[in-house]
Amino acid sequence: MGQIADVGFDYVGISLDGLKDTHDRFRRKEGAFAAALNGIRLCRDAGAKVGMRFTLTQDNAHDFPALLDLMETENIAKFYLSHLNYAGRGNKNRKDDAHFRTTRDAMDLLFERCWQQVQAGQPREYVTGNNDADGVWLLRWVEARFPGKVEHIRAKLTQWGGNASGVNVANIDNLGTVHPDTMWWDYPLGNVRQRPFSEIWMDTADPLRLASGVAPAGQGRCAACASRGCNGNSRGRAWHTTGDFWAEDRVAIDRRGNRSPNRPAWKPHHETVRPPPPQPNAAFPPFSKGGQGGFRPGRHRQPEEKSPSIPL
Repeated sequence: MGQIADVGFDYVGISLDGLKDTHDRFRRKEGAFAAALNGIRLCRDAGAKVGMRFTLTQDNAHDFPALLDLMETENIAKFYLSHLNYAGRGNKNRKDDAHFRTTRDAMDLLFERCWQQVQAGQPREYVTGNNDADGVWLLRWVEARFPGKVEHIRAKLTQWGGNASGVNVANIDNLGTVHPDTMWWDYPLGNVRQRPFSEIWMDTADPLRLASGVAPAGQGRCAACASRGCNGNSRGRAWHTTGDFWAEDRVAIDRRGNRSPNRPAWKPHHETVRPPPPQPNAAFPPFSKGGQGGFRPGRHRQPEEKSPSIPL
């Protein structure tokens, strides 16, 4: 472990799929959780920046709050929450993807936990990945709590730009094949053994037009979305679920007007019903407060839709 710390890695990420029972079941190995947590502790004690990595699904969402607690008790510097991207085994397991409400509530909890630690003078690093609509959801969270900061955060999100696959992000695999990112290994753009990377990356003849940085408006909800802050979100998910690069990413969590940010208790939801339709001509409508007492479980409950999965 001293050798790892001496190398000076910026960050060492170790995956935890949940607490002991969940993680061991996911990994199909008794003691897997204990071994992973021991690795985290060894890195931390050796002075290496270490973080927990967690992919949210409907099967492990119940452990998410406890993992955030574990981050604090173990004094871990970073938490990375990944949404399920439909590539590799993720595509095979997409039927287990988190429901929309589960995803939204998890993001709200993460924002709240981060803000609480900032207020306590003990900030930690939180990162989410594979759902760029998280940025739009963050803006809506800020609207509800810090309306005076909305334009500042909006400008930061605009500067960030959302999904950058094939523009600011690239992947070159072990055989030299170039892909838009690590989730597109089944889509080659060229091979650096045959053409220089600079030529491959600037070639806009590919139908994805990835190197050009020009994303079409998309279809479905993506075309109608007034936010556009995620820059189309995951084109890989759209492709794997519809066969169309520019179809809507059905996992984008920014459906309008059906979630209050003031809900005090977090718990994963398991119902599978339709959400209300988006409000027309409203880029960022206000949240419903759920009455004088705020939104409480079982009160003013909004319908939910399961993240879609298409039979394989």
